[in-house]
Amino acid sequence: MALQASGAISINDLHIEAGGTSGTLCTLNDEDIRGLIDKASGAASSFNQFYGASAVLQLTISSNTQELDLGTYATSQGWNGTSLVELTISSGVYVWSDDIATAALTIPSSMTGFRLYNYGYIIGKGGRGGGQQGAAENGGHAIENNAASILFWNYAGAYIAGGGGGGGAGGSPTAGAGGGAGGGQGGNGYYFGTAFGGAGGGVGQAGSNGTGGKDVSRAAGGGGAGGGGGSATTWFGGGSAGGGGGGRILPGTGGVSGLVSSGGGNQNGGTGGSAGNAGGNGSAGDGGGGWGAAGGGAGGSGGKAINHVGVGSWVAATNDGTIYGTY
Repeated sequence: MALQASGAISINDLHIEAGGTSGTLCTLNDEDIRGLIDKASGAASSFNQFYGASAVLQLTISSNTQELDLGTYATSQGWNGTSLVELTISSGVYVWSDDIATAALTIPSSMTGFRLYNYGYIIGKGGRGGGQQGAAENGGHAIENNAASILFWNYAGAYIAGGGGGGGAGGSPTAGAGGGAGGGQGGNGYYFGTAFGGAGGGVGQAGSNGTGGKDVSRAAGGGGAGGGGGSATTWFGGGSAGGGGGGRILPGTGGVSGLVSSGGGNQNGGTGGSAGNAGGNGSAGDGGGGWGAAGGGAGGSGGKAINHVGVGSWVAATNDGTIYGTY
């Protein structure tokens, strides 16, 4: 807690605020004490300059923020590189990623003891569904933590969710699979007419349906979690459907499977996974995974809620909210 704003103040008060042990030796020129008011080594200091000083930098994210690098952000807010940092994410606010290779929130190794108070949504990017663009993608992580001894409070109504894995191309490689929860794009299909995968949902939105190729009347449905897989026909002149896009709604239901209404030998897509559940397998494209879960068939893996790197470690002080994916 911060030092008092007025009245008597002692060198011992400064020492304790800086993290020292009461009654042990210290001086105004000690680095940790100087750091309370950002004084250079050897610079003159007076006790009244320390009124209200704190060893803790308190930060609040109150609007939707994409791919938050906490080290960069804290430094821009005056962090001295050593003080304890506390971050609050306000209710209803998304800290989100639109890149499976970059977590929504990245914590550097220099923030040992960092504290997170989450009232909002921290979400990774969903993987693209398999299809004509290539194999299914894995979902991205919600948090990448490089620091030790982290405490987090995940309050009721709050979420930390890895992106869902994209669905596999399934039994018919001409049909697109569903994208994973977290905005994964549905896979494209192709069979006598191009079928485009549905777009992943924007922040707080469901994904869109894929489009059908020739003679396909209904493509796979996008979801608030994993998108549904595309369908296909096997008769000459038939078409295929693109997979549905994954949504960014928490918790979110999975997209419906793709169907076709004309011709014979129809192959259905798999149902998209709801939050925390894997995508379904189809005879054509498979469904994308729900939050933190794998896509159907040969789909990608779900992203982690918290991915620890190096010495990274966490303790949940309070977890009344919901976490999708490993941590």
